[in-house]
Amino acid sequence: MALKYLLLIKVFFLSFSSSLFGGLSEEIQHAVHITVTELGQLMSLSQVGSLLSFLTLPLINRYLGAHSMLVVGIFGSAIALVGMGLSHSFLLFGIFFLCNALTSYLYITSN
Repeated sequence: MALKYLLLIKVFFLSFSSSLFGGLSEEIQHAVHITVTELGQLMSLSQVGSLLSFLTLPLINRYLGAHSMLVVGIFGSAIALVGMGLSHSFLLFGIFFLCNALTSYLYITSN
């Protein structure tokens, strides 16, 4: 029983640390022309996406199953990453960034 709670805590912290794009922050700033403050807001938005994914995971898992979550996570994350690469405005980049946080968490947990 204790292992179950430790695993839950691990997944929770993994969801918060996996979407930070730490090494790419400077490149993101230059590509989208945002300040450090806006980049912080973007990271906060990403964490909200991860938290939403974490909270809705049992419901999504019940309806989709592990294999479908894997497929949706991979394709959703790929589309979001392409959208992030093609966007040049902060708003559009933020929307795709949130979509990436939501869908990549499905992929991570389905593994």
